[in-house]
Amino acid sequence: MMPHSAPPPQSSGPAHRLRRLGHSLLGAALATVGLHGIAEAAPWVAPGTATADALKVARKGTEPAALGARLVFTSLVGAVADGQGRLRVEYDLVAKGGTDGRVVVVPLPAGTQASQAALFGAQLGEARFVTGDAAADVYSALAEGTANPEAVALVGHPLLLASLDGKLAEGTRFTVALELDRPVVADQERWLSLNAPPGPAAAQGGGPLSVELSIQGALPVRGVISPSHGVEVVRPKTAREATRVRFRGPATPESFELLWAEDASRLGLRTLTMFPADAAETTLPEGAPAEGYVLVLAQPQNPEDADVAAEPAREVVFVVDTSGSMRGEKWEQARGAILDALGDLRPVDRFNVVGFGTDVATFAPGAVSASAQQVIAAQAWLGAIVPTGRTNLGGALTAAVADVKPVEAAGEASRGRLVVLLTDGAPTAGEVEPTRILDGLAADRLAGCRVVAVGVGQDLDTWLLDQLATRTDGRVLYLDPEEDLDATVAALVASLRAPVLDGFGATLEVAAGAAEDADRFGLNPAPPRTLFGGQEVLFTARVPASGATLRLTGRGLDAGADTFVLKAPTATDRTARPIDRRFVATLWASHRVAAILQRLRLKGHDEKLATELVEIATRHGIVTEYTAFVADGGGELNDENQARANDNLLKGLSRRSGSWAVNQARNEQKLMNRKVASYSVENYRDQDGRQQQAAVQRVGGHVFYKKDGGWVEANANPAEVAAPVKSIKRYSDEYYELVKHNADFAKAQRLDGKMRMKVGDRQVEVE
Repeated sequence: MMPHSAPPPQSSGPAHRLRRLGHSLLGAALATVGLHGIAEAAPWVAPGTATADALKVARKGTEPAALGARLVFTSLVGAVADGQGRLRVEYDLVAKGGTDGRVVVVPLPAGTQASQAALFGAQLGEARFVTGDAAADVYSALAEGTANPEAVALVGHPLLLASLDGKLAEGTRFTVALELDRPVVADQERWLSLNAPPGPAAAQGGGPLSVELSIQGALPVRGVISPSHGVEVVRPKTAREATRVRFRGPATPESFELLWAEDASRLGLRTLTMFPADAAETTLPEGAPAEGYVLVLAQPQNPEDADVAAEPAREVVFVVDTSGSMRGEKWEQARGAILDALGDLRPVDRFNVVGFGTDVATFAPGAVSASAQQVIAAQAWLGAIVPTGRTNLGGALTAAVADVKPVEAAGEASRGRLVVLLTDGAPTAGEVEPTRILDGLAADRLAGCRVVAVGVGQDLDTWLLDQLATRTDGRVLYLDPEEDLDATVAALVASLRAPVLDGFGATLEVAAGAAEDADRFGLNPAPPRTLFGGQEVLFTARVPASGATLRLTGRGLDAGADTFVLKAPTATDRTARPIDRRFVATLWASHRVAAILQRLRLKGHDEKLATELVEIATRHGIVTEYTAFVADGGGELNDENQARANDNLLKGLSRRSGSWAVNQARNEQKLMNRKVASYSVENYRDQDGRQQQAAVQRVGGHVFYKKDGGWVEANANPAEVAAPVKSIKRYSDEYYELVKHNADFAKAQRLDGKMRMKVGDRQVEVE
């Protein structure tokens, strides 16, 4: 893409030469640095003179030069097909002060060739490709000259250098575009990694980030997840269309990473294992535990190209709150959602509608066929309701299951009836005690149902709703009143329309004596018993060092069972793995913390589980309402903090209804459904519903907490790790030796201020 006749000359830079680091990061950051007084004779820096001395714009005791432009918006648009990504990244910048003699630095992925990248912009001069030691000198000089060590994290990546038009006035907005051909990394899955946008400019205000990618595979694209960003995945309506991935949110220094499978099987099952030694730069101390983690991902095929009539008939009962508190916009949305859902039923389906205020009313005595006449009648019946009275939830649930055929074995039951419950309140009429409501429901009839509930607002009984979901293999969605209720219900019902596998089960078999507590290696969250077409299923587990066997079963698996042997990889295996899988451990920690919280909330306090929760949350940087004070205090694990966390848990989890209970349930739900391992999602709702963000950051597999104005690694806490502390000066020769020999240490330089990190058998503190 960029004409280049010969490799750029290597600079004669300082003694601390930095070798390239073989990590598949795509630097897509912009930095502009002033050269006034240092390189007056050159309007920009050519590769042959891109030395540390040439770019160093400030030294100790002087003020660092201001960056020449501020990054305000980044847009990434691209298409992936045939294993190749063609990408265009556009950066909107605003000039700051005079731009005369300033350059633009655009980092590129490690291994990028000059022919794969091109830089465009009306305000730019000719772009030059810089690699090897010359690029390393630029990054190190940029870090020192701007007092921003974040640039050191990009050592090992080639870059593009271009001069910036010196006539740009203060506040001028301009655009720079990078076009890049990027091969897709192939492991067991496809992997695309794009730094968008880290680097020095991010510290000057990176602005929002917009991503729009399309993926077209030779086989159906399945199980698309982003460990770094909360993306929206738009699945194609037909196999001939591309899968689209979208993101819009604040830019962070973290890579934009995307993982997906291309698979023609019915279920699209995948496993990803991660053991501590998986990371190429990581070595385990002698005697250290080598427990690993596994992520299981499945996405059953949607019958997109099949005749709709071929889908199995459904039986759906809509249970809608018609109490007085539902009046107004809330009722209009709820009614609209049910009216739309009724309109999507087919004649082969069966349905009923139950409305409940103080009294309970049903459209029909039992489920009826969804003929056009019945659907129109039900819509008219629902349209005539005026919300009034209190909330007889127990009576409504009894009516919803009254005509279900009893089943003998609840564990083996096929959940034939879908009960969609919409409510904004706890029981206040009829039976109001949640335990007695559950006891009053016929267990053999409830076993034949799947309850999915949508709770709106802060006046809900979360214990009751979650018990219903847990006992019926259902789910609960908690919404704020301003959230889109009708769209949520439509998506929920649509996601459950095509069951493709029943009786789904997953077991992790470990060797005898591998664990004192079998629950230690359990699956989180518990896999659903029924899989639906298009449903993305993701769960995780911890794996003992000796390995384990994961066995998946279900009516509908082609061979009756799929078996996966999970073993720690050999050195050869690790060398062959092109992607960093450490995000799997973070997702496991999130899911495990959520599972513990749910068990404590639904079954009562357990001190052993509470202790495990605090240890996992602290070590992996998972922020909860009950342990946030640990993070805010520097991530220190001790008896005092454990006791305080226990006290917080007892107070909070004793709440079964009201705003605090709802906010706890939403926090738990967010952790349980997490697919993103980024530190940027480590926030929670406090008891008043306010979003809180703890002082925690994650770099690779390392977790850092803010302490005494700097950052300390979770497993490098002096109270826990008896390892000597070595202090080094930032930008010293010793500092650069660590940068070039330890990729994680280099990445961690994006942390501001002092930082302490475990490197080998010692703690290194950078000042």
